[in-house]
Order: sequence, then structure tokens, then C-alpha cells
Amino acid sequence: MSENGPCPPELEALYDALIHSDYDAAIKSRLLNSFNTWEETKGFKLCESNKDMVRVLLELFLLNKTKVSRQVNLVLTECLEFEELSDGPPTVIFDTSTLDLIRQKVMPSFKDYLKNTKDTEILEHWNLCVKLLGKHLHSGAGLINGLLMVVEKAFKLADGMVIEAAFRSWMVLMNNFSLSPDILNSSKRVKLLTKPLQVNNAKTESTLRQKFTAWWHLLVLLGSNNHVHLETVILPFLKFCYGPKTNYTSSMEIPKIDTTSPATPISPVKKHSSMEKPCLDSLVQILASRPLSSSLPKSLLAGSLPGTAFTTEQVVEYADQIFHAVLEATSLVKPSNRSEVVKLEAVWGGVAKMFLEAAKADTISHTGFQHYFSAVKCCVVQHRRTDKLYKLLLEIILSASQLPHRVLNNSANFTSGSKPTSVLLDLVLYTDFVNEGSQLGEGYLESIENLIKSVLNPPSSIQALEEVIQKLEVCAPNVTPSGLTTLNTVWQVVATLATASKVDTLSDQGPGAIVTFNTALHLLKFPPQFLSVKGGEQKTLTVWSRLYQTLVEQGEMSVNHTTSFIVSEMGERMESILKINDSPGQLAMHVKCNKVMMESVDWASLARNLKGSLDPLAGFKRYMSPLGNVTNLLNHLKSCTDVLLKSTRKDSYSFLAAQDLLSSY
Repeated sequence: MSENGPCPPELEALYDALIHSDYDAAIKSRLLNSFNTWEETKGFKLCESNKDMVRVLLELFLLNKTKVSRQVNLVLTECLEFEELSDGPPTVIFDTSTLDLIRQKVMPSFKDYLKNTKDTEILEHWNLCVKLLGKHLHSGAGLINGLLMVVEKAFKLADGMVIEAAFRSWMVLMNNFSLSPDILNSSKRVKLLTKPLQVNNAKTESTLRQKFTAWWHLLVLLGSNNHVHLETVILPFLKFCYGPKTNYTSSMEIPKIDTTSPATPISPVKKHSSMEKPCLDSLVQILASRPLSSSLPKSLLAGSLPGTAFTTEQVVEYADQIFHAVLEATSLVKPSNRSEVVKLEAVWGGVAKMFLEAAKADTISHTGFQHYFSAVKCCVVQHRRTDKLYKLLLEIILSASQLPHRVLNNSANFTSGSKPTSVLLDLVLYTDFVNEGSQLGEGYLESIENLIKSVLNPPSSIQALEEVIQKLEVCAPNVTPSGLTTLNTVWQVVATLATASKVDTLSDQGPGAIVTFNTALHLLKFPPQFLSVKGGEQKTLTVWSRLYQTLVEQGEMSVNHTTSFIVSEMGERMESILKINDSPGQLAMHVKCNKVMMESVDWASLARNLKGSLDPLAGFKRYMSPLGNVTNLLNHLKSCTDVLLKSTRKDSYSFLAAQDLLSSY
């Protein structure tokens, strides 16, 4: 019990220090009275009439007595919470003399105490001063420089606990600047706030976590203005999370397969596994499309961003740095952790959407798109053996395949000079994907359909499909039975688009004015050669028949070739296939194709052509090909009959083949 009334135990040291001080009696009395009613009032209002009490309390910090300083902090903290101060404390609580006191005496005292003791509690008192000063720190370099010398000293001390506390104090300074959005967003203040965040001052895991928290706090405060501070905030933050870019991590090059990730051993996310999830969460906030999907797991971060941190133009311009971070995140994710994979899907999907918008808006930077397609290839090449990532990889390819034809068909958009369509077709036709195609849903065929449409987009001709057919031929011998089913569907898509595409004709333009049909014939050859399991799928045979009949019609109209030219060419190709493989399934499919070809022969035109030929070598040609262009087909029909007769094993395929052979005859 004091002479002025009861003193709350939590303020006893402060009470005694004030009693024995030589401050103005009236001010002391007012402070002591507020302490006496502490249980009811818990502090006092921060206003001009109470500024002398605030000054006295701040001066008591100079006693350097731990208990007194702690209780001063308690009282002034309660004063800050006495009423809502959305714009910070009123500036009138400090006059010039008090500001000078803080700058010239209190802050140097804090600095010396911190240097001598490394006691982080002094930074709690520093935080209080920053909160009380409010908008006084928004103008004038002298005051803020005076305050900064304390926390700068904390950052320089080689003590992890002190540095962690310094980062927390730095967040308090960020909050102070955020009282005025114009101040926070000024380039000068942003550079100041990022200065300790870009220095290599965090050595331990807990310090790195606190530094990450400080970085993220700044991003949240900048909110929708992050894109304005891309080079000073967002890109350095990504570099902090995923390490600096090196030649080895370049998405422009095909990486060596490394189960650990593309280098950057010094990045926090590589050093400490506890950083993986928050860094991935931040990547979702920075790059994922808005609104965020409801399927995304709950974020570990405090606060969120209202939208992506990049504009569509910026995502193309800074694609190199973006994809470095995205590829690192992809390499570090645990495929068995579905939550992490879902987050990755949101990140890749967000980037792809921005590239699509940039392409539609004619914001075409060949270098930016080179990085995009190279990153897609890098990701798929590295992870194509990981079955739990197939859905993610397919989504990545599908998104890329949805870009405009002029982007996909421009070889300037890929580093090696290849067209992106060719690169993406290589990826989507990896044996791993083909074998799992039936499990990957409609997206798999949709991506192939998009790419084939780009391949056939005018002014392309049917010859553009030659490379696609070659890729299918490389893939076919190595797939599983399930993969063969997928290849059937893939071929159906290619053949259907070739028949219904905007290309003028199914013919190739040969040397000079000579017209050939080699590509279309090559496409027709593929099913009998590779898709003859079980005698061929009915839908494949239907599409094959439609494509063949269209080709015959165009062949008949060609001025370069005699009637039934297509029949002759196709018959010869079929015969060469049967000589290599005459299995029951193969035979059944050949016979079905033969039947379609026989039904398409224009016998009347063929007879006129044979009868009315004025060619001096007509007799010799008739000797070699008694029925003209149909001779090869009939020879093949005979070969099929011979195979069937010599077959020692009679099964259902043989029975069906016999029926179709008789029908053809």
C-alpha cells in the first residue's frame, strides 16, 4: 500500500521508480492515480492532454532497469489498446522535444543495452516506440534513422535469437508504414523494407522461418500492388525461397535426370524440409488463378493475396525466374502427398492461364514462350516415370496445347528451333503416358486433338502429319495392351481430323506439279501394321474406311494418276506388311481392309482404261499387271487366302477372315 493508494503488483517497480523520481509533481500524481485505478481503467487515452505522461514513461526506459522497462511497456501497450486506433496513435502525443528525446537518448540507450546484453526484450520496447510514433515515422529521415540504428545492430549480431527478434521488429516497422498506403508503396520505403530481407543473415532453420514470415508479411501488406514492386519484392522473394538461378537449373536446357532436384543446394526450401509447404503455399498465392479452387488444402500462411502478383505481360517477361521456382517446387513435392500435388496443379494452371491471356493479347515475347515450353518439357522429362504425377503432367501439356496455333506452330518459340507442337506431341506420346492413357481421362485425347489441329492449321498441308505418324510408329511397338487401346483412339483422332480438316486436299505436293498421296497412304498403313490385335477395333476400321474412301475419291480426280491408283499403292503396302507378320489377328484386319478396298474400286472406269489405252507399252504392262491398278490388291487377296489355307490353327479370327475373303471374291 503506497501513500497515494493501492498499487497493482504488476506495476510495483514502475510505481516505486516514479515515486522516487524528480518529475513534475502534477504529472507524477496523474500517472500514480492512473496506476491506482489500473484494474478498472487499464491505461489511459492517448491524446494531447496526456502527452506529458507518455514522455515521462518513455524517459523511465533510460533507467535501464529490466522490471521498470517491462512495466513501462505494459502500461503503454494498454494505452495503445485503450481505444481503436485504425490510423495509428494521434501525432499530437509527441512534441518536438519528446521526439528528440526518443532519437537522441532512448534509442542510443536501447542500442547500447542490446550490444552489451543481447537481450531481445529491448526489441519489444523498440516495437512499442514504433507503434506509438505512428505517422511521425512517415516523414523526416532523422527520426527513422535514429530508430533504425537499434534494429540494424540486432541484425549484425551473430546471434540467431536476436536476429529472429529483429525480423519480428521489422514486421512492426512494415505495419507502421502500412498506416499510409502511399508511404508503404513508395519505392524508397519498399527498398528500405527489403534491405535486411535480401542479406544472407539467417543461418538456422528457425531464423529462416522467421525471415520467410517477414517476407510474406510484406507481400500481404502490399496486396494488389505487388506487381508494381516485382523486381524489388516478388522476384527477390522467389529467389529467397528457391535459391538463385544457375545454368544447371535453366529451363531452356534439357536437364540431366537427377532424383534430387535441379541444383540450388543453398535455398532454404532445399536446406530444411519444414520450408517446403510454406514456400509452396506462397507460390500458390503468387501464381494461381483467382478465385482459388475450393479443392485447395488450407494454407499454412498468415494472410493471403487478393490476386496474382504478376500481370500477363510480366509473367512472359520474367518467365525465366518464375519457371525456376516452379520447377524447383515440382521437383521437391512428394508425389504421394495429394495435397501438395493439388497445390502444384494450381500453380502450373495459373501460369498457363496467364500465358494464354498474353498470347491472345498479342503479348508475344519469343524468349518468354521459349522458357514456358522448355519448362514444360523439363518437367515432363524429369517426372514422366512418376505415375502419381501423371495427372499433373497431363494438365501441364493440355494447358500448353490450348495456346493459339500461331504460337504453337512458330519455331521461334522453342530454343532448338523445333515447333512447340512437335515438342508437345513428343511428350504426350511418351510410352508411359500412352500406356496410362485410358486412366488419364478425356484430357489426354483433348491435348492430342488440340495439337493435331495446330499441325493441320492452314497453310499447313497433310504432309505436316508425316512427323506425327513417325512418332506413332516409334511408340507402337513398345506399348502394353492398354497402350494399344489408347493408340487406336489416338489414330482415330488423327485420321478423323485429317479427313475433316481445313487442308484443301489429302495429297502431298511433290516436285514440280507432281502430286503424291504418300502421307495419307502412310496414315492408312498404320492400323494394319500396328493395331491388328483382335482383328482391329470396329471404330478404327470405320474411320479407316472413311479416310480410304475420301482418298480414293481425290485420287480419281487427280490428273497425274490413272484410275484406281490409290488401290494399287495401298495394295502394295498391305502386302509388304503381311510378309512380316501373318498372325491371325493381322490376317483378319487385312481381310477387312481388303473388303473395303474391293468395294471402292470403280470397275467400269478400270475396264475402259485397260481397253482404251494407246500406250505403246500397254501390252507389256498388261502382262505385268493383268488387271491394271487392281492387280496389287488381288495379289494381296490371294496372299491372304494362302495364309488362311496354310494356317494350322483355326480360331474365331480365321473364321471371320474366311467370311470376309469369300465376300471380297
